[in-house]
Amino acid sequence: MTRHPSFLQFLGSFQHVWWFYAALLISVVETVLVLYAPQVTILTPIRMTLGLSLLGYVPGYLTLRALLSERLSTLERFAMSVFLSVAISVSIGIALGIGPFFQASNGVFALSLYTEGSAILAAYQSYRREGMG
Repeated sequence: MTRHPSFLQFLGSFQHVWWFYAALLISVVETVLVLYAPQVTILTPIRMTLGLSLLGYVPGYLTLRALLSERLSTLERFAMSVFLSVAISVSIGIALGIGPFFQASNGVFALSLYTEGSAILAAYQSYRREGMG
């Protein structure tokens, strides 16, 4: 593995950070579909697939990737990612439910912001670990 001189060059190497771009794509496409095409029935299967992955896997996977540096088995990583995603989604829902912001569009927007922020943090942690390794 080659050392990248900057974080932006690290993000430019698709083979190292494909998961970063996949998470951003899922997050942005789901937000756009919920905000701008909620009644288009032909897009419903895509919305459901992306929505379930955004609610049930992606935020936990990115959080786990940002916080843990040790190697986990695939099953452990999957189980912890699902658990963390559900906990994060519920926490964001409760936080939005406290005020007058409890709507589907606000929930997806808040979860997308969390996902995008944790994707950047996870990518930066991967960049730092590459330099240490």
